[in-house]
Amino acid sequence: MMVKLWLTGTLSVCPAGESHVASSLVPKIYKGGIERPDVTLSDQIMNADDFIVLCSKVFYLDLDFVTVNDGDGNPVSFKWLLEHQTPCDHFTYRFRTSFHNTSKADFKELWKIPHLCYYGTLYLVDVPKEFDIDSLLSFLK
Repeated sequence: MMVKLWLTGTLSVCPAGESHVASSLVPKIYKGGIERPDVTLSDQIMNADDFIVLCSKVFYLDLDFVTVNDGDGNPVSFKWLLEHQTPCDHFTYRFRTSFHNTSKADFKELWKIPHLCYYGTLYLVDVPKEFDIDSLLSFLK
């Protein structure tokens, strides 16, 4: 029997020492209630396909030290996350300080992603030094 989750509010996945819980839950999400739900993931590792599915079903997404891997098991860049994410009302992303897999050139290119202007809030935490603030300011003008 296949179990499906119908989210009607908030789902927080913040287990201590279990980094693959989100990957086991995301495929089971059937849909959200009347509004798309809020999802917070902390210290999780998930694959790119699950990330894309999750983004299509949420209103608010908070990724706190979450790693998204491609089909070969390599972490994708932050730019890739934004390019492949369905815009949601609120997106929070906390960078891993030791690893973020995004070059200075990628940070400059972020603001050229067409659907980025449809986010209600884009909140970035522990932004690496490679982040290009001048490109962000040009985008905001």
